[in-house]
Amino acid sequence: MFHELRFRGERLMCDNREQRWNGNNRFPDLFTLPPVTSRPILRVKFRLKRRAMTTIYHNPRCSKSRDTLALLLAEGITPEVVLYVETPVSRAKLAALVARSGLPAGAFLRAKEAEAKDMGLTVTSDPEAILDAIAAHPRLMERPIVETEKGVALGRPPEAVKAVL
Repeated sequence: MFHELRFRGERLMCDNREQRWNGNNRFPDLFTLPPVTSRPILRVKFRLKRRAMTTIYHNPRCSKSRDTLALLLAEGITPEVVLYVETPVSRAKLAALVARSGLPAGAFLRAKEAEAKDMGLTVTSDPEAILDAIAAHPRLMERPIVETEKGVALGRPPEAVKAVL
């Protein structure tokens, strides 16, 4: 999505809408507007980062999840934060995340959790059983998971999510 800014005298053209500038919103240290002319004197194009399609499945008690969220914010991305322990992810959504990530279902399992050990689950267990267990017990989901238009990535290490930004 590109936006074009044109400066014509005292008017700012942005997205085909005109806004009158007053003395409070000028930026004299950045640029100076010359006298009124009929042609554009400055044309600037910039690309906005997409924020609407970035989702992080987050557990605030996890340091890696907090680090990944901080990394997203540092990149200028404000993601939709899903607290998956409080709002469990459906089994269908889990299957879609696994499919989009290209990783095996075992990569999304926290095999060292007590519930996983009680169920006899390991990272090499049947993918369907893993997805059923994660849907029933959200704490078993490896965290964080970042979903964008480019794909899905696990935030272990947090820098791994840069591949889908």
